[in-house]
Amino acid sequence: MTSLPVGAPVLQVRDLSVDFAVNKRWVPAAVGLNFDVAAGEVLAIVGESGSGKSVTSMAVLDLLPKNARIRGSVKLKGEELRGASSSRLRHIRGNEIAMIFQEPMTALNPVYQIGFQIIETLRLHSTLSPDQAKERALELLDMVELPDPAKARRALDEVRFLVSLEQRPSEVTRRADVVLPVAAVAEKAGTFLDWEGRVRPFEAALRPDLLGSRRPLPDGRVLNMLADAMDIHLALPDVRSTRAEMARLTAWSGPRAEDPAASSRTLPRPGAGEAVLAGHRLLLDLGLLQVGDDALAGTRHAAVARLSAATAAEVKVADGEQIAVSGPAGTVHLPLRITPMPDRVVWLPLNSVGGGIAADLGVVPGQVVSVSAPATEVAQ
Repeated sequence: MTSLPVGAPVLQVRDLSVDFAVNKRWVPAAVGLNFDVAAGEVLAIVGESGSGKSVTSMAVLDLLPKNARIRGSVKLKGEELRGASSSRLRHIRGNEIAMIFQEPMTALNPVYQIGFQIIETLRLHSTLSPDQAKERALELLDMVELPDPAKARRALDEVRFLVSLEQRPSEVTRRADVVLPVAAVAEKAGTFLDWEGRVRPFEAALRPDLLGSRRPLPDGRVLNMLADAMDIHLALPDVRSTRAEMARLTAWSGPRAEDPAASSRTLPRPGAGEAVLAGHRLLLDLGLLQVGDDALAGTRHAAVARLSAATAAEVKVADGEQIAVSGPAGTVHLPLRITPMPDRVVWLPLNSVGGGIAADLGVVPGQVVSVSAPATEVAQ
């Protein structure tokens, strides 16, 4: 990918048109689109449902099905993408340009493990070795918004028999002994595996005469229809049959589990030189997508710590100066940005410096940390 002249657009689209072959004729989906995207610029393509927004984005990356016809020019950093080889496009996708789909979870295949699919993607679009791709996949899985992902995995591993009610593949479904997705009504989108192992939408298993009804179907009815499509006969076609089946179940006379013991936690009360940690991940942080792409990296927000004016005065740090935030595992140094916010609360970007705030400090949002000028760090 060649370097760009100053002021030149990163992405340049000219006379882009997309047609689909339907019943032996071409049906237009997008006609004569022209736009430029400069470095650091955000372009919004606005339109009603079905107007061609997603089709346009997928045409730029050449991700449309075989019955699509794409015409026009698409240049990325001056390089023409239309007509590029499959291997060249595979290298560009994910490294130079990428698409965030409306529902990324549907891109996962429920037949394969999540880790395998992530590793496969990383190796296709990068030069990572198998071990490096596996390590990066684990890092990506750790990015879910769990206070302690490792503790959650240990808890799942310690369960002797695990039943999952999730409809999508996850760490839970991968470890589950039984997966029972919660029955969905006809209006709700979703998929399941039929008796041949094929992925099918829920609507395909429901009777066509029921799809036009606006009244949601009972869960028992939906579950029975899905079971029929999977060649598993529950013999519970209606609510009456379900109730009769449940009435034949006798009361449980064996031992019962004790109620979970949950102790109340007192709210943190930070003292002088302390603050409650808050934060979230920035859109561009320590990810690999921006590596080697100066244009994309140029849109990344600077990593700063945020304090109220009163808290900054208390720890004697001025706006723009370095501030030290310390926890049980270590210290992070960031420039201070004074922000209107509650006193004795410090906001940090959770994955923009070092190994991430949770790893570097040993704390998660909601816990108390020490804040000070770098020369007067407080030992934990």
